[in-house]
Amino acid sequence: MHINTGQLPSGINRSEFDNWRRNYWENRVKNLVE
Repeated sequence: MHINTGQLPSGINRSEFDNWRRNYWENRVKNLVE
């Protein structure tokens, strides 16, 4: 799932997206560091 437009689809709840994005990047960083 990639958001490149800078706008969220109306179907996505903002707080849920923020939580998803934060968890996604935390996992990305962990995987890159290891």
